[in-house]
Amino acid sequence: MTISRRKFIQACSIPMLGLLTDAQAEWFDDLFTKKNKPIDYQAVSASFNSVFKPEEIISSDKISLEIPLIAEDGAVVPVTIRSDLESVQQIIILVEKNPVPIVAVFELSPQIETVISARIKMAETSKVIALLKTNTKIFKTVQEVKVTIGGCGG
Repeated sequence: MTISRRKFIQACSIPMLGLLTDAQAEWFDDLFTKKNKPIDYQAVSASFNSVFKPEEIISSDKISLEIPLIAEDGAVVPVTIRSDLESVQQIIILVEKNPVPIVAVFELSPQIETVISARIKMAETSKVIALLKTNTKIFKTVQEVKVTIGGCGG
C-alpha cells in the first residue's frame, strides 16, 4: 500500500498535537484550515491572544532571529533562530500576514543546543515572530521582513 507524503505528515503530526491544550489545538486547527477564506487578521490576533495571553509572552534579547530585512523572493526566505535560554521545549515560527500564519513548529530535546534553520514562504511584507516555549514561560522576538517578489500569494 502506498501512502502519500501529505497523509504521512498528517499521521506523524497528530501525536505532537496531543501535547497541546485543547484551546491551543483549536487555535492551530483554525489557522491551518482557512486557506480559501479571506484572512481576518484581527480575529487571528484575538485568537492568538486568547490562547497565549500576551502578558505571558516576554520579549527576549536572548533570542537571535537571523532573517534578511529584505527578501528578494518570498517563496524562499532563510531563517535561523538561536537562543541562550534554558530548557527550550518548542520553537514556533509565525508570519503575521501569511494565509497560514504558523510556518513551522519544532519540538526540541533539552540535550541539544537551541538552534534551528529553515526556509520559509512569505506571502507579503510582514512581521516574522519566533516564539520559544520553556518549562515555565513563552519568549518571543519579532522582525519585519520586506518581500519584493513572489511568495505565497504568487
